[in-house]
Amino acid sequence: MNKYWQIQPEDSKSHYFLAKSLDVENTYQAYVKWDGCVQLTRYFNGNQNDEDSIHICDLDDFISRLQEIRDLAVQKFGNNWLI
Repeated sequence: MNKYWQIQPEDSKSHYFLAKSLDVENTYQAYVKWDGCVQLTRYFNGNQNDEDSIHICDLDDFISRLQEIRDLAVQKFGNNWLI
């Protein structure tokens, strides 16, 4: 079982799927395409009119960059930054 996401079969086709977050407010949704690209949307306060989104086509690179920025923040601010 997936901890954070659930595919929405009614909003999916053979070349993409829609996944929604499993939290109560459905904070995230992602369209994941066959070509490796992801359209990730985050909703604020459960409000679908208050959102931001990003289109990512190299997910591994994006994750690596986020991990490096986290590491820089921990170096600068200490382990308490992760709380």
